Amino acid sequence: MENLSKNIIITGANRGIGFELTKQFSAAGYHVLATARKPLQAVKLIELADNDDNNISIFKLDVTSKLSVDNFGKTIADIPIEILINNAGILDTYESSIDEINLVDFAEVLTTNTISPIRVMRAAMPGLRLGNTKKVVNLSSFMGSFKGQSNGAHAYRTSKAALNRAMQIFGRELADEGFIVMNLHPGWVKTEMGTEAADIDVVTSVTGLLKIIETTKLEDVNQILGYDGTNLSY
Repeated sequence: MENLSKNIIITGANRGIGFELTKQFSAAGYHVLATARKPLQAVKLIELADNDDNNISIFKLDVTSKLSVDNFGKTIADIPIEILINNAGILDTYESSIDEINLVDFAEVLTTNTISPIRVMRAAMPGLRLGNTKKVVNLSSFMGSFKGQSNGAHAYRTSKAALNRAMQIFGRELADEGFIVMNLHPGWVKTEMGTEAADIDVVTSVTGLLKIIETTKLEDVNQILGYDGTNLSY
């Protein structure tokens, strides 16, 4: 597969799913604009970029900082972008009650998981409009589905539900421009966030995600798709 002229942005590319996405898309021939909040400390990402024939460029990006996102947007404004993957995210304390929940932490999760992907998408719009495929991919979660019946992780679940809805609306509004906006569930993955108790390894998850990202058409976007193609709409 040769996609050397195709640029893809991946946020939170220094670890977990973001790192594996960077690795697999680069191997597929894409030029990855890999972002990290502290790129100088992203040792594995730097090593990957050094050994990857210039298919990976590393950028400093704190998705929660308006200034950082604005600066990143200016840097890439003239670069045609085929795909944006909003991967960066955080998880709140899993167990808490209405009497114990920390609303400052709750707001931080909403900012990182819901507001920040919208901010990054807006900053990337000039480049996305120059691209051909115009795909915006949001790594969401079935935990944001109203079908889910489990408890805990209040802020995380809320942030993903809000992200799903916001991006669904943006997708409809941008459809006439040829944009494809999708929300994907990577599964419960063995990463630092998912822990070793998770169901699947990161390679399995990302292999499925890459296939869906490359093949999804506009008519498929008004739903949450699992890494294995399962329709998780609610």
